[in-house]
Amino acid sequence: MTNNKPVILVIDDTPSNLMTLGTTLSSEFELQIATSGAMGLSLAAKNPPDLILLDVMMPEMDGFETCQRFKADRHLKSIPIIFVTALNDPVSESRGLDLGAADYITKPINVDIARRRIRNILEYKRAHEMLRKLSIAVEQSPASVVITDLDACIEYVNPRFSEVTGYSNAEAIGQNPRILQSGLTGREIYQELWEKLARGEPWHGELVNKRKNGELYWEETHVAPVKNVNGEVTHYVAVKTDITQRKQAEANLVSSELHLQTVVDNEPECVKIVDAQGLLQQMNPSGLAMIEADSLAQVAGRPVIDLIAPEYQVAFTDLHKRVLDGEAVKMEFEMLGLKGGRRWLETHAVPMEDHGEKVHLAVTRDITERKRTEKAIIEFTRDFEGFLQQTTDFIYFKDANSRIRFCSQTLADITGHAHWQDMVGKHDRDIFPAETAKVYEEEELTIFSEGKPLLNKIDPFYDKNGQQGYVQTNKWPLVDKDGAVVGIFGISRDITETKRTEAELEKYRHHLEELVDNRTMALSVAKEAAEAANRAKSTFLANMSHELRTPMNAIMGMTDLAKRRATDAKQIDQLNKVTQASRHLLQVINDILDISKIEADRLDLECKAFNLDGTLDRLNSIFSQQATEKGLALTFDVPPALAHQTLKGDALRLEQILLNLLGNAIKFTANGSVRLRLVETEAGLTNPLLRFEVQDTGVGISREDQRRLFNAFEQADGSTTRKYGGTGLGLAISKRLALLMGGDIGVDSQVGIGSTFWVTARFETVLAIDQGHEPSNALSAEDRIKIYCAGTHVLLVEDEPINQEVSRGLLEEVNLKVDLAEDGLQALAMATQNDYALILMDLQIPKINGIEATKAIRLIPGRQSTPILAMTANAFDEDRQICLDAGMNDHISKPVDPDLLFDTLEKWLRINRQLANH
Repeated sequence: MTNNKPVILVIDDTPSNLMTLGTTLSSEFELQIATSGAMGLSLAAKNPPDLILLDVMMPEMDGFETCQRFKADRHLKSIPIIFVTALNDPVSESRGLDLGAADYITKPINVDIARRRIRNILEYKRAHEMLRKLSIAVEQSPASVVITDLDACIEYVNPRFSEVTGYSNAEAIGQNPRILQSGLTGREIYQELWEKLARGEPWHGELVNKRKNGELYWEETHVAPVKNVNGEVTHYVAVKTDITQRKQAEANLVSSELHLQTVVDNEPECVKIVDAQGLLQQMNPSGLAMIEADSLAQVAGRPVIDLIAPEYQVAFTDLHKRVLDGEAVKMEFEMLGLKGGRRWLETHAVPMEDHGEKVHLAVTRDITERKRTEKAIIEFTRDFEGFLQQTTDFIYFKDANSRIRFCSQTLADITGHAHWQDMVGKHDRDIFPAETAKVYEEEELTIFSEGKPLLNKIDPFYDKNGQQGYVQTNKWPLVDKDGAVVGIFGISRDITETKRTEAELEKYRHHLEELVDNRTMALSVAKEAAEAANRAKSTFLANMSHELRTPMNAIMGMTDLAKRRATDAKQIDQLNKVTQASRHLLQVINDILDISKIEADRLDLECKAFNLDGTLDRLNSIFSQQATEKGLALTFDVPPALAHQTLKGDALRLEQILLNLLGNAIKFTANGSVRLRLVETEAGLTNPLLRFEVQDTGVGISREDQRRLFNAFEQADGSTTRKYGGTGLGLAISKRLALLMGGDIGVDSQVGIGSTFWVTARFETVLAIDQGHEPSNALSAEDRIKIYCAGTHVLLVEDEPINQEVSRGLLEEVNLKVDLAEDGLQALAMATQNDYALILMDLQIPKINGIEATKAIRLIPGRQSTPILAMTANAFDEDRQICLDAGMNDHISKPVDPDLLFDTLEKWLRINRQLANH
């Protein structure tokens, strides 16, 4: 059940009926939809509904057979079933009711009557279930339950009554409860009981009764009158608990209190009792000594919190509350003595009742010396670990078996261990190659046997990548008080570079010609390595794009799905903020990928015709609201001839640069204005150089900071306390793009006066183009799919579970019927068996990837024209082209924008319908 709505399973093969029922019932009930009896049985088995609406006339398996199968399943037979059908005849209705249906509704359906019947059946089901549970509870109750009439004649007893009293059900029925009386309960107690019952009030008390075998026992008894709907008392019900053991324990407790008090008084640790208000009630002599009190009278009734150091008072107040709530709590704190002493205490507090009142009982020990020792150990450990983390030498201590006790982080790093503690307990044989470990072991055998240090020994070593280096080693024996060697302390210094330099100089001195040849070969190897690195960088860039965009698709998709279903205004606002933050993060990711593509020489500019006025209109619509909110005047100073000029180039990258410059100008301007100015610096040419200037009256930039502005990851203010956020990539990317567009970028600025950022770019002039406009459609793509494509069968190929849920949720949001394939082979098999209206294909999937799966699907007869859309985190232009070359029709990059997804889906579903109609 979701959101406390009853779940109704609707089984009907007619879409119009499903739509009618969904429209009328979804506000009050959560609906599950099945278009066949078999599908309904499957859904119910996975998630049993509260009620089933079942059509009679269905193919393959009609409603009557479906009903029989539900009633034959022990897990589903109790679910109420209402037949909803156009068969308006008594025979069909009688047959349905004979099969166990709860009701029979004929079409056309009167919605109000149907809703009331559903409510009535669900209410009856709940009441019946509650009655069943209540009956089970009484029968299995650990307390005795007795019901009598007004003359105190027993009409009902539960099994527990027979267990406690020894009287069977047959022996007790018809008897008066006085058969249990022992004669030891005072007459005034029974008199009070009957006076209260006569007034219609319940009675509670304790009775000494007698079992059938004559054994006495104590009962805690609650007797209450039972009234009918008119308020008249018709019966009495008694609920009784055997408290004999408790009474015996209470007696034993009284006898042991004196002994316990003696033990507490002689306990070397503090024992105290604090009442519910936090006032000290009892404390033994050891506790009084801890708080520097001369007697209990000196502190009795005083708030315990006054003895707690201020920094621990909040925690102690929470401890006291938790103890009163029934929890046992342990805590360490500092105490302030009455004479000014300050000590560390450890308290174990448990809840207790004292004369019916909740109190806090605690045993507290003095741990001052332990805390001092712990502090000293922590400080030593901190300083020693800091030393091990910071030293550049390989430092290590070994035990008598040459196993490492601790070592410097540097040694852990070169051997491939994340932390030096991962090295503890390891032998050199576990870390280094066998030959190297043997050298170290032989060195240390001499140290252990003779007790002499090893000094200035040059040893080889191999790092985690198998590269050989050299260390200058000193090792000293560690001896115990008897002079026996129990370990080794060693320091090794990496002299690999020194050794390499010496070897290099030796080669230069004696083999100059060979050195030249080797250097030539090294340059060739370096060239190959650089080319390999560039290829690796390109591969990494593609993988990074996929790995970053895949989780971003899950985050943004899940947020969009949640926002579509949210109704609470605060929740919607929070989800909008998540969306805003996600888009900001996506922009950061895009910036990082852009700078990476530029560095890897993988960024190619488009060369398409566009009009400047369209770009300027978009910029104005994006920033006008921001400027207005800050009280800034935003103006565009563009000559009309240039504004309407048709150019050829990369409009998207130009817009990206101007978005960055205008966004920065508004961000760093508190008052005044922001102005975009356009001039043609080389007029009359077929490829003019245009200059865009963004002027603001903002904070300005110092000359020193201006030199760093266009470096990647650099900002004018890079401190942790900076006022303005950002990654420092925007201007660096703009610089690279401007250079690629045949121009440049720069800034003129004065602190406190403002800044003018300028960028130049070269374009081609072309004849005016007709932008063209598709006829407007009052309905969004999402609505058109819901109306015209509801129930359309599509295939989603996706292996990542969260992205499966996101994509499937978006598709089902527009009423599409979705099948899921988790790998390429499964997608191929499902496409062979089913003629899908459209296939959404991820690229990186198991078994065979999306490209190979698409090529294979295109070979299936009748699947050559099925729209196949790539929906993937591989978002580069070459990825799009690879998809199209493989036979895909379109490419949707992750994170998926729902509006773009619906536009693309509607386009290809419409094309597919048009092809099917010809």
